[in-house]
Amino acid sequence: MKADVACVADWDSVTYSDAPHCLRRIDSDKTYADRVGEVHADGEIWSRALLDIRTALGRRVADRVIVNAQFGFSPDTSFAAAAQTTVATAQKMYGKGVADAVRAAFQARAIPGLI
Repeated sequence: MKADVACVADWDSVTYSDAPHCLRRIDSDKTYADRVGEVHADGEIWSRALLDIRTALGRRVADRVIVNAQFGFSPDTSFAAAAQTTVATAQKMYGKGVADAVRAAFQARAIPGLI
């Protein structure tokens, strides 16, 4: 059975959700303007951008960029700073084309700070 990539932790939510059992979906159309100050709800915005990056670049390249970028985050890193760091990491690792794809994913979620 092929797992739905936008369904996070289907194995964890079988007792309280209908099939498919998703702890959280990461394919909503939320943007930065939809933030509510709750980490799980707001995280759906970030997660959608990461899903879009993975879709655009493929697992191998996207996962390397995303994981390496996180070494530049601190506990209080803002959406804008995290997006900027991720774009810079993509640029350093793979060049302009990959950086542009990463930037476009964050811009689609209206995350500020990206030109």
